Amino acid sequence: MDRTISGLYTPGSIVKPFFAVGALAENVIDPNKKILSTGSISIANPFLPGQKTVFKDWRANGWVNMEQAIAVSCDVYFYEIGGGYEGQKGLRNC
Repeated sequence: MDRTISGLYTPGSIVKPFFAVGALAENVIDPNKKILSTGSISIANPFLPGQKTVFKDWRANGWVNMEQAIAVSCDVYFYEIGGGYEGQKGLRNC
């Protein structure tokens, strides 16, 4: 089976390199900056004030830079550069 065209994969990991290119083009992040992946990220729920929404990663990856985040498919890294989180600017803020 040719996994590149016949495999059934969720689109998340496929778009990560494109998020990385966009973040670099918009000066959102230096590719050497490391972001901590503890296995999940919790953000304020805009529809339920006072509650958090948890987005889980497939594993805790520890401190990863852009190259490592692509290599290990770190969801938390791309959540942060996509939407911004705490002190990290995101693409949605551009």
